[in-house]
Amino acid sequence: MECILALDAGGSKCDSLLIDMSGHVLGSGSSNQPGIGGRHPRSIEAAALQALTRREFSILHVAAHSRG
Repeated sequence: MECILALDAGGSKCDSLLIDMSGHVLGSGSSNQPGIGGRHPRSIEAAALQALTRREFSILHVAAHSRG
């Protein structure tokens, strides 16, 4: 299965969404950690790991957006 992991790293939080190539949502995540911003690697990692609870893919495309 081919999937897309979309990351939206903002100033205060990071959101993530895992979808298949048909647009079906397979997982999502969000990280809002006190003391670190949404663009911090720990915030991005936490949001991505939440979305990647389903790991049945053969190809993973990553799309990232950072506001700021």
